[in-house]
Amino acid sequence: MSPQQLEILLLGPLEVRGSGVRLELPPSRKARALLAYLVASGRPHARSSLCALLWQEVNDPRAGLRWALSKLRSVVEQGEASRIVTSGDRVGFQAGDGEVDLHRIRSAISDHPATASLEALEEAQQAFRGEFLEGLDLPSCHRYQAWCLGMRERLRLRHVSVLAALTHRLRDTPEEALPHALARLALDPFAEEAHIAAMDLLGELGRVDRALEVYEGCRRMLSDHLEVPPSEELESARRRLGTPTRLKSVAADSAEDGEGGEREASRILANLPEPEGLPAIGGEDPILVGREEEIEALQRLIRGAGSGAGPGAVPAVALLTGEPGIGKTRLLREMVGDVRSLGGWTLSGQVFETEEVRPYGAWAEMLRQLPPGLLDTRMRRALSGLLTGPAELRSPGPTERTQLFDAVRLLLERLARARGPGLLVLDDVQWLDASSAALLHYVTRTLGSSPLVLALSAREEEIPPGSSTARALKALNDAGILQRIPLRRLDADETGALVRSVDRSLDPEPVFATSEGNPFFALAVAASLRDGAASPPATIQEELQDRLARLDGRALSLLPWAAALGRAFDVPTLERVLERSTPEIVEAIDGLERRGILRARGGDRYDFTHSLLRQAAYRRPSEPARRAIHRRIAQAMDRMDPGEGREPGAMAYHAELGGLPGLSVQACIEAAEQSLWMFALDEAAELVERGLAQVDGLSDEVRVPLEMGLLRIYSFRSMRERRPPGVEERVERVTEEARASGALRIVATGHALLMDLQYQRGAFHEAARSSVRSADAGRESEPGTAIRALSETAACLLLLDQAPDDARRLAEEAFDLADEHGIETDVVWLARALLRHHEGDLDGASFAFGEVIRLGRRARDRWWECPALTRMVMVELDRGEPGGALALAREAEEQARRMDDDPQAAFARALGALAEAGDPADPALDEALDEALDEALEELRGLDSLWKIGHVQSYAAELELERGRADVARRRAEETLAAARVLDRPSLLAVAHALLARCAVLEGRLEEAARSLEAPEITRPHHRLSHRARQVVRRTREAVGS
Repeated sequence: MSPQQLEILLLGPLEVRGSGVRLELPPSRKARALLAYLVASGRPHARSSLCALLWQEVNDPRAGLRWALSKLRSVVEQGEASRIVTSGDRVGFQAGDGEVDLHRIRSAISDHPATASLEALEEAQQAFRGEFLEGLDLPSCHRYQAWCLGMRERLRLRHVSVLAALTHRLRDTPEEALPHALARLALDPFAEEAHIAAMDLLGELGRVDRALEVYEGCRRMLSDHLEVPPSEELESARRRLGTPTRLKSVAADSAEDGEGGEREASRILANLPEPEGLPAIGGEDPILVGREEEIEALQRLIRGAGSGAGPGAVPAVALLTGEPGIGKTRLLREMVGDVRSLGGWTLSGQVFETEEVRPYGAWAEMLRQLPPGLLDTRMRRALSGLLTGPAELRSPGPTERTQLFDAVRLLLERLARARGPGLLVLDDVQWLDASSAALLHYVTRTLGSSPLVLALSAREEEIPPGSSTARALKALNDAGILQRIPLRRLDADETGALVRSVDRSLDPEPVFATSEGNPFFALAVAASLRDGAASPPATIQEELQDRLARLDGRALSLLPWAAALGRAFDVPTLERVLERSTPEIVEAIDGLERRGILRARGGDRYDFTHSLLRQAAYRRPSEPARRAIHRRIAQAMDRMDPGEGREPGAMAYHAELGGLPGLSVQACIEAAEQSLWMFALDEAAELVERGLAQVDGLSDEVRVPLEMGLLRIYSFRSMRERRPPGVEERVERVTEEARASGALRIVATGHALLMDLQYQRGAFHEAARSSVRSADAGRESEPGTAIRALSETAACLLLLDQAPDDARRLAEEAFDLADEHGIETDVVWLARALLRHHEGDLDGASFAFGEVIRLGRRARDRWWECPALTRMVMVELDRGEPGGALALAREAEEQARRMDDDPQAAFARALGALAEAGDPADPALDEALDEALDEALEELRGLDSLWKIGHVQSYAAELELERGRADVARRRAEETLAAARVLDRPSLLAVAHALLARCAVLEGRLEEAARSLEAPEITRPHHRLSHRARQVVRRTREAVGS
């Protein structure tokens, strides 16, 4: 066939047509994906790159590539046409005079769709047969899949903007506009403006009932998915529809659906098993005496749960306080029984005394008790950090602190709404970690009125003053939420009643004299006397040690190991640690259960019946023996894979107590990285300090890399508020020590950390020097270090707008090295993205920034996520795509807020205001631009973010010039110039001078305009200016020339 007859369709399922007839493609999905990639990208690619894209996992990837190309040639090269072209080591596709739907719509609507002709818009709409390469996913080919998903999202946004433009263009003929509005709504269901447009058109056509359904669907979406109320614009659109005749029935249908889901949740909650740590009161339990007032107070809380109304209503929170053995856990068990007798449900989480860092440990234990049927996919994803084990935290993505807290609150609201009363129990909160305390405070302050009670217990005298737990409890007390219920000791009569309930033959007087009314001690003394002891023990510790001494040797030898584990344990863990057979361990545990020392907690997990028993068992061996126990536990944990439940926080604790500082420090680094991923920043800082306290005794060969690994945690932007003084100086010292010992990989890492720290404090020239030193050291190191060092240096130079030619050489060196060794990392893509943006390859830049985000999340290193998102916004603005820029800006702002990154959040909000104001389809937003933009700029000024201020004001000045407001544009351009001079950014300086020249043109001062264009920053720049600077200068020269 001739080249003119070929047509390739990518916007939907992949199709190749010849003379209008569909051609049969190879059955291989990789071959079809290869064709799509070559056609869509429109440029040749290295064979190694194509192999890495689609055949990375096979033994001979080049053979796979050759086979695929031969199959594709038989389809697309019939006749004399040569479509698949090879040149040296590169492969490309030449469409010639053939048609590619993707290229056709790019050509037809290259600018913003709102400026395209109606014909071009309609042609583009017809070209969209479905999503890009529909059905051609290859999840195992990560690079291809990332590229495909990125293209789909960009083209979805393009399709949405086409439909929005068509709707706007055809608004005078609502019957023609409506199909486009509804199609847009289907593609962009979370856009409130899409719902409003559809409602208005339906209203004009008299289809008010259908418009109200759209309104109700939008309202539910905002509530369920975005958790925000309807905007005034949406409510105004509803009011324009007149009286909502069917709104009540639509809402009723929705409520009925919701009730159906709640009925299922209620059924599941009704069958929820009792909490493992709080078994139901049974016949073997002693009677409860002397607690009538406390029981009544707790029952009032349960009965009154959720009875409050209005925005100030909060859940009930009870705090049981008292010394060990006073009966706090027993009262919690009574509460569980009361709630279950009312048809309610209970979740519990226990906090343990060990000093291992375990962020959200008690909450994780609590929520993992929920059956899968209570959690939809979205909720499970939001709670992934709590519902999955540590090994699974690497996917599917990060758990932001605000998102996590909101998800817990929303889940509890749903459970309480489905069935009440609900009871959440946290036992021994004096040992609560900082993140769990913060979550407790958040939940209790935000839940609102619901049939839910939170029951806490604590040894209040053991809560450290000023700790997170102390602050949370004080805040709840100050807010009037917390009801403290202190437990007193029993008097003589009450102790007598308790003793007689166990054995009526015992004399209660010596029991009371010894125990002084502590219920646990009283029962222990009674048991000792009943077993024939000549006299009661003097202390509870003595009685417990006597009780343990009466155990047989096998059971007694197991107890210190179980106690040293510090919390509930399982049989496989004991097997690994003790290196004994399962039957031997199970037999010993069975005997300990019969003696009331251990209790089963479900599955093969066990725990001590009381924390005092755990303490007694732990203290029984000598200190050297305990150290040996911890050493064995740490070594056993170090041999565990992540899939086996490896817990670095526990390993760090046991290694430290076992005298293994090297292993403990390495585990501290691993646990700190895990804490960062869960946004448990206090715990991350605690782990770093714990690790740093142990490095001094290590040999330099071991210490230097471990100390650098700890300091790396402090280099993250999210840790800046927790970073102690002197970190930068310490990094410099460790870097010099690494240089002296010839450890070039550590030297490269040290200079990279210095670059990060210096960049954060605004020492940009120092950061540039550190980045070059990192590259120099990295070149002489192993490939992974070299790639990172070269890429970071290139990225740093591009971020600082310094020596872009050097940056290009470094980036290309890193690219080649990464391809050669098959290494994929976010910083390689960052350098590539910044370089593409600087040079004007906007498609390549957008894709590369997307890869930065994907790879950073995969590696649990989110340093560049928010900057990459805001850079993608700037790419869309440079491309002239305000619709795409606005969507990305909203995502960037939300992500920055979740990551507690105020500068990036303000920057994203400012860019979003620019994108919204830059949409010619909506010119009524001039005042909104000024207000939203200036508010964000004021916040950036307060944060001293000059680079962000300079770029925002430069974009804003261009918009003001387009509107003919030279005075406002000049004010903005002058602030851009001032920022650029302080920062010494050549491209931004050129942009500022060019914008001031355009202001002068608009004001009629042509000589001033010419002088501005002759500024040395424009005529004799130190290096090639950025793509945007060149474009702004070009447009200014055109304005002056005209």
